[in-house]
Amino acid sequence: LVLSNGVGQASSPQHIRMDLTFTCKRVKFAYTWNHFPTSFAFYSSTGDYLSTVSLNGNPTNGWVDFPAPENATIGRIDIRSGDWMYLDFFTFWL
Repeated sequence: LVLSNGVGQASSPQHIRMDLTFTCKRVKFAYTWNHFPTSFAFYSSTGDYLSTVSLNGNPTNGWVDFPAPENATIGRIDIRSGDWMYLDFFTFWL
């Protein structure tokens, strides 16, 4: 998944809503070339807010590894980024 392709730092953040076709207990994915603030908000399939993982550009490359709270599952991920960066190697625990 490429965010803000070719833009570098976008003047207005890009918003991506990923509605999963399944629910999972944990999600992990790699990010590369993160230089500016980016956030990943996690929600249940019914829209209940679970938590947010925020990146600030340091480190530039790494992993987001988010386990759902006990008795909850992940059904949606909202991404807000103004950075030209990449997300890859998504792994979901069902």
